[in-house]
Amino acid sequence: MKKTKIISLIITSFIIGGGIGFFSGKLFPKILPAEQKVQINENVTTLKFATLHTLCMHETVYTETEHLFFNDLKQIKEAFPSWKIKDFSNDTVLLGKQTHDYCPDHYFAKLEENKITVQNLNGLKLSDIDVSLYDFSEEEFKKLSLGIYLNGKDEYTAFIEDFTS
Repeated sequence: MKKTKIISLIITSFIIGGGIGFFSGKLFPKILPAEQKVQINENVTTLKFATLHTLCMHETVYTETEHLFFNDLKQIKEAFPSWKIKDFSNDTVLLGKQTHDYCPDHYFAKLEENKITVQNLNGLKLSDIDVSLYDFSEEEFKKLSLGIYLNGKDEYTAFIEDFTS
C-alpha cells in the first residue's frame, strides 16, 4: 500500500513538473530584463524594423544591413528607445512598434481644379496628374470631386496608368 502511494506520488510529481516545464514556455514567455546583456555576434549584420499600422492592421518591415555596430541587446535598446525587441538571433535583431496610422499602401485620389492629386492616407502627396475636365463623364467627375479610395499598390498603379496613358 505504501509502495503504491509512493509510486503514484512520484508519477504525479513527474506529470505536474513536466506540465509546468512545458507550459511555462508557452504561457509565460521569456522576458529579458532591461539591463541583461545578451551576447550576440560581434557585429549584428541585420536589423529589421516591423511597424504595425493600427488603422489598417498591416505590418511593414524595413531591413537595415549597413553600419551596424552593436555588441549586445542593451546597446540596441539604447540606440532605438521607441522600439521593442521582438526577436533575435546571433546576427539578426527584429524590432517592433505600433503606430496609429495607415501603412503606405493606402491612397486617396481627388480632383482639384485641373489636376488629380494622389496622396497616401497619412497625407503624403505622391503625384499630381494634369487632366482636362472634358475627359470625364458627369458620374466620374462627381466621384473624383469627392475623392476615390485606392487600396494597395495595384489599384494605385492601375489608377495612375488610366490617367497618364
